Amino acid sequence: MTDYGQPLRFGFFPSPRADRVGHLLRLVDVAEASGLGLVSVQDHPYQR
Repeated sequence: MTDYGQPLRFGFFPSPRADRVGHLLRLVDVAEASGLGLVSVQDHPYQR
């Protein structure tokens, strides 16, 4: 594996749903509490 001189970080990419924003926020809280370094959310909240 190539070493770019940066520490390896893991993240979480949840799918947003406009009708379940509270659930998404709880998932992000769990990801942060678990020590994940990144959370990225796509900009399509209309997905189901």
